[in-house]
Amino acid sequence: MTYNGWTNYETWCVHLWLTKPETYAAAQEAARTVRPEPELRDLVETLYDLPQSGLAADLIGNALDAVDWKEIVEALTNTA
Repeated sequence: MTYNGWTNYETWCVHLWLTKPETYAAAQEAARTVRPEPELRDLVETLYDLPQSGLAADLIGNALDAVDWKEIVEALTNTA
């Protein structure tokens, strides 16, 4: 099921947060690395100080697993 033109809600939401003025430059830089998908996930986990264990960590981890990271990379690196 798509959400606002994105693969799913999780992808839309992560892209929304990564394109805020205070995170956009770091997100673009991560998207241009050799392995952008894990770089972007690491960036999200670091920027938002996500929990490392417990119920919240399991739920957030599951949501991040649903993100289409390639779609976000394409959006961040599209210069058209």
